[in-house]
Amino acid sequence: MPLPPGPFPKAFDKWVSNIESGDFAPENTELARQLSAVIEAAYLSATTGTTSFIASLATATSSAVGANLR
Repeated sequence: MPLPPGPFPKAFDKWVSNIESGDFAPENTELARQLSAVIEAAYLSATTGTTSFIASLATATSSAVGANLR
């Protein structure tokens, strides 16, 4: 998909603008969830020394995953 021409707002600037204007961007909720899963998998892999798959986090409880990070 080609990008439209012109300067693009920085993610932080867009986030602040959305908060100030009261806009809700539902696509950001899904992106945040996906990013959180990637970060959880990375921390879990670093903590356990094993490969963690993002799909397996969907079946784990957040408390179980959090306990492995301590």
